Amino acid sequence: MNGWPKNADGTTDWDAVFDAPENGLIPLIKQASTLDALRTIAGLVIERLFTRKKDGPYRSAYSAALDTLLPLDGLEEGKNFDTALSEVVALFATIREERKRKAAEYISRKKAEEEAKESEPTDEERRDEPTEHPNVVEFPDGDPVAENEQEEPEEVSETDAAVVGRLFAEAFMRYYQVRLRAFRAGFDSSVFKGGKAPFILSEEFEGKFLKILNQHFLPVLTERNYGLMHRATETPPDKREAFFENVFTNKKHRQEVWSRWQLAWEDVLMERNIPPKPEGKEEKGGLLGSLGKLAQKKQPSWKKNEMTLPEWKEQVKEIKAHNRKLEKLWAKLTEEGETYDPPEKPDMTTLKELFGRSPEAIANQRKAIRQIFEQGGNFAQAFDAYMRKTRAIDASLLATCYERPDIFFGKNAQLYTVMSGYDDSSRDKIFRLTWRYHGERAKRERRAIA
Repeated sequence: MNGWPKNADGTTDWDAVFDAPENGLIPLIKQASTLDALRTIAGLVIERLFTRKKDGPYRSAYSAALDTLLPLDGLEEGKNFDTALSEVVALFATIREERKRKAAEYISRKKAEEEAKESEPTDEERRDEPTEHPNVVEFPDGDPVAENEQEEPEEVSETDAAVVGRLFAEAFMRYYQVRLRAFRAGFDSSVFKGGKAPFILSEEFEGKFLKILNQHFLPVLTERNYGLMHRATETPPDKREAFFENVFTNKKHRQEVWSRWQLAWEDVLMERNIPPKPEGKEEKGGLLGSLGKLAQKKQPSWKKNEMTLPEWKEQVKEIKAHNRKLEKLWAKLTEEGETYDPPEKPDMTTLKELFGRSPEAIANQRKAIRQIFEQGGNFAQAFDAYMRKTRAIDASLLATCYERPDIFFGKNAQLYTVMSGYDDSSRDKIFRLTWRYHGERAKRERRAIA
């Protein structure tokens, strides 16, 4: 965040950043009225607080702490929204105090160095010492060395349109991120046992996909949401983050973005066809060309004028450039990762329609699937009844198979028993991912008990 208020010694005034009544981070968080809104706002603030190269471990650790306070499958019994809000506020108060302590250490060390030396200290000497975060977060690889106050990014003056576009992009990517993470909540990469994860359950793919969203899709989506962007530029600067938070939590506004998201998706990923070449020769310039135009039969006002040959050539050039760019994008999207299997073209619908899913709905869907298989009895019939009243069940079923293999596989071939109720076409269409990754195991178990 550029342009933060400063103390007289040049360090950031963290009390103002976090607690200012009008635009402080904590008052902003307190504006949330639902768990989804609280999770979205707090997540965005963490992303914005830790933007520097060496902030990655802090960003991941505090995001994990936030996920613990606000689990996707609902609050633990006995805890209400006000309690959860208080805990999130306490987390950010801890971050504030840590930032203040580090700033004070930096000033103290700088003063001591200046007293000991007449020359300026080197950059290496100015670096902060590693810090600990007791009782808040743990860093698996040890505490990172944080950069000091003087290493904050230079302030860059942005136009209102640029600021609004950036805030919209950050909110949109966070919106997608929490939905991708909802599928792998409850288990980690160890379940893949050295193999590769399906793309939808991969942290590596999540990072790659969010980067592609930012580079290729968001410029188009921002342009299509010109009305929304205009309203955002007219919003006071300190209210813009809350404005976009409302866009993604308010059903009416979210529906507005959803309809444009579908169009933007097609704009980016759909191959364009070259139109038929217009009949006739190229227009001649000068007097002869003008006389030729006058001699043409006048078209009715309702009839669209045919493209001229130069216009057609220009359009062909644009279409070919788009299709070349599209080919490279497809290659990037479907490129195999180090730790994941890439999506195939039919899987793109799953990624596009993630916009219409809430993390709570994903968590509840996985919970319902677990309960159906745990209860035993006629689980196949219960699953079929549930499948028919829910939607987009495949990714949730896939994730739950990895989370709880004990209830899907075994001597009773539970997954196969359920899948045998659907023909090959249905399995390929409705359970595409689940059958791709678990179908062979399910068939082996069935053969073993046949």
